[in-house]
Amino acid sequence: MKRLIIFSLFSILLCRLPIQAQALLWQISKPGHHTCYLMGTIHITDEEIKEVNDTVWTCMQQCSLLALELDLHKVENIMEYITMKNNTIDQILSPEDCHILDSLLRKKTRMGLTFFNKMQPIFFYSIIMMDDKHGTAMDLLLQNHADKIGIATMGMESMKDQIKAFQSISLEQQTKGLTEMLHNLGQPNELDSLITLYKQQDIKGMSLLIQNDPSLTKALIEHRNKGFAKHIHRLSADKSVFFAVGAGHLEGKLGVLNLLRKRNYTLQAISIYTEK
Repeated sequence: MKRLIIFSLFSILLCRLPIQAQALLWQISKPGHHTCYLMGTIHITDEEIKEVNDTVWTCMQQCSLLALELDLHKVENIMEYITMKNNTIDQILSPEDCHILDSLLRKKTRMGLTFFNKMQPIFFYSIIMMDDKHGTAMDLLLQNHADKIGIATMGMESMKDQIKAFQSISLEQQTKGLTEMLHNLGQPNELDSLITLYKQQDIKGMSLLIQNDPSLTKALIEHRNKGFAKHIHRLSADKSVFFAVGAGHLEGKLGVLNLLRKRNYTLQAISIYTEK
């Protein structure tokens, strides 16, 4: 009863925005299903991104399960999926770029390029994007809070599923992307734009920025969106769940939000950042 009263009061106090509003957190509901929440995260460590308001934690408190893209408690051995069989990084990058990458790896991981030499180029993207302060990414922040308040956690995908999606990117494309990142270190780039858009809760802008290559969008975004929508529909029939996926999956014709609308879910936008 106490839980129901708290939830009822909270529902009245929610920051309610128009259906087409730009938001990172959504209340989703449908007759015959439990009220759930869907949050767009960003897989980047940035201190300001972590400064969400208490609405996020209040929403999670109403749920009995946190469903992330991956259950971070169950980290699989992915080495066999991300290593190159016939190449090494120092064979496909110039000596100059190898030197830049080696220095960066030593700074961020305390290990040099020799240790990572067989890894596919795409593996280095996340390391380059790591906050030098080694902050906590939003996904892990959510899981840590769920652990703290005693809520179970699950992953809607396995690490193998995600690696399989990324393997649709050719080695040539991966190498080109890594080279561009190394040449633009310290310069304003798409990552900076992504962080800015996230803080603005501009999921449409994030979608346009992320989905700028149609050949990659289908495998990395659209196909996975269908899987996320199916998980949401199935799990919400059984219990209240706090779902969290990358914010780039929310918006668009084949985005998770629109897929849920097609299933006749009612979506309620909620702001997670308090204006300063």
